[in-house]
Amino acid sequence: MPSAARTQPPPLFLGLFGSVWAAAAVLLLPAALLLSGPGFLGSYYYFHVGANLASGRGFTEDIIWNYLSPTGGLSHPSNYYWQPLTSVVAAPFMAVLGEPFRSAQVPMVILSAAIPGVTAGLSFRMGGSTIAMVHDLMAGPLPVEFESCDVLYAELPWRMGFARYSTEQGFTDGRTYRQFMAVVSGIVASRPTVLITGSEAARYLPAAMETFPVWFNRFHGIARCYGLAIRPVAQDTDLLWALSRIYGRIGDFCCGHGLSGRIFSAAKKTWVLADSSDLCIGAVAAAAPFWL
Repeated sequence: MPSAARTQPPPLFLGLFGSVWAAAAVLLLPAALLLSGPGFLGSYYYFHVGANLASGRGFTEDIIWNYLSPTGGLSHPSNYYWQPLTSVVAAPFMAVLGEPFRSAQVPMVILSAAIPGVTAGLSFRMGGSTIAMVHDLMAGPLPVEFESCDVLYAELPWRMGFARYSTEQGFTDGRTYRQFMAVVSGIVASRPTVLITGSEAARYLPAAMETFPVWFNRFHGIARCYGLAIRPVAQDTDLLWALSRIYGRIGDFCCGHGLSGRIFSAAKKTWVLADSSDLCIGAVAAAAPFWL
């Protein structure tokens, strides 16, 4: 059993965000200074309503530019068409800093510069420390990305469903469950590994250091621990949370829809996920940004 908890390196998201934001702000500021006023109808409208908010007149517009809303005079309630958030953001700066147009530009430059900063930070968070890929275990060894993982995990297909699963995935090489488990047996010797299997898997796998019953996907299975010992738990989710408290980076080579990655992300740890199904990896790629 590991003698000490392992943690991932300090996250670089904030540092990367800050440096990219600063660089973007330096580039945007001169461009903003070239403007002497709003350059477009929508921009002027936001500025106009923001100025009225800053002067204490509330959500009021002093123009008539369409007939979407009835009006009894030139001054009337605003934002029947454009939403007020941009004006609300600009108004405090206009009220405090004075010179209306330059003041209104300040929060816009700050927020505009944040867009590439957030993009860079998330790209690093998702691409630099986590990765999901399509990989067929029967086609060769685990990808090199798994070398950085300090624990491996997989919820394996059951023997009774293996032939159907292989057919659905389009494999036509006549692969058998025994062959599949032989590949898995070679993997568990490389580093600490937890496999979730059916009871029939024992005859195809090396003897585990520890086994205990566990529920996964509403089925009763067995957790098989290689190179590690861990307190038995009842659910696969509880098992993954327990692993996240010990290890910093998980590698799941039969990841399905990415439960292991989701839990390690919630624990602020990292992951490498692989599956032979491109549909599963597509689902992981779509969902993973929301795990952060």
